[in-house]
Amino acid sequence: MAAIFARLATYLLSRKTLRDKTVSALVYPAFILSVVVVGLVLLAIFVLPNLTGMISSMNAKAAQQYQLNIEGFQVKLIITIILFIIIALGVTLALVAKKTRPLWAIFIDGLFLKIPGLRGFLAANFGLNFAFAMETLLNSGYTLEEALQEGEAVAENQRFALGLSRAREKVMKGLKFSESLQEENVFPSLLVGWMAIGEGAHDLVKSFAQIRTYYQSELDKLFTRVMNLAEPVLIAVVGAILLMVIMTFITPIFTMMQNVL
Repeated sequence: MAAIFARLATYLLSRKTLRDKTVSALVYPAFILSVVVVGLVLLAIFVLPNLTGMISSMNAKAAQQYQLNIEGFQVKLIITIILFIIIALGVTLALVAKKTRPLWAIFIDGLFLKIPGLRGFLAANFGLNFAFAMETLLNSGYTLEEALQEGEAVAENQRFALGLSRAREKVMKGLKFSESLQEENVFPSLLVGWMAIGEGAHDLVKSFAQIRTYYQSELDKLFTRVMNLAEPVLIAVVGAILLMVIMTFITPIFTMMQNVL
């Protein structure tokens, strides 16, 4: 138990460090984006409409066009906010359904595995957790069937957990572990391949150790990419918003003033 807890502490500490770094990298972009959104709402409600009177005194036709621009901008902003609210409600309902209804959890997690990019992260996260658990259990004297039964608990994605349960039943009927995983058609091919190598060498523990090291490295790289891309993506989004505001409101004002002068 002492050895297992020592390894578990090291493992959890490394995961916590990665999560903390990612959260720290995303807090600033999220704050800036929130400020920009709030600023746009205030701009559309209080600032821009007040300019209509000033423009009307100089050019009534331009003021009418400017008012149409404001109304169009407000409608787009309202639609965008409503869409975000609908998406947030949908995600919330999906999370509630995942926790309360097992069949919905399997269905939703199965959909997540079909999303490009997200599938890679979920596969790496599952591979790391599963490989660590199996390596520890097999080293502690568990049989493969017993280790698989316990290993299902570390699968956060319920589609992976269902696949492990089915694979365990096939192993108990005499099918090879790697073939059982492959028949489920949900597990990463790299994991299946390493299990076949481990079975051929009669040493699954080493295969799980290699998989654990690989997926730890992959997750490190993934979190590093997220942290490196957070700021450029933020700059691009804020720049696109500012460009839209300039093209919709600022440019027509300067054009009108130039014509008046």
